[in-house]
Amino acid sequence: MSDSVAAGLPADQLAAVLNETDRRVLQAMIDEDNHTAPELATRLDASREYLNTRLSHMETFGFVERVDRGLYRIDEHGWALASEVDA
Repeated sequence: MSDSVAAGLPADQLAAVLNETDRRVLQAMIDEDNHTAPELATRLDASREYLNTRLSHMETFGFVERVDRGLYRIDEHGWALASEVDA
């Protein structure tokens, strides 16, 4: 996604915009296609409202893509970071 904010940031700054919950969300999203905040909230034992906020933040930086209202999937930058964390 070349037009995302993530595309213009160095890797160290890119990782700095995410918190631990964001990283957990990306890892949870790597095994499926599309996700909702309620589904992720259940899987990660977090509030739906907080995850909605974090998903919006991650969308801004190009880690996830909103495919429909309330429905997200991991983006190429999210995949790369989740793969690093998982390794």
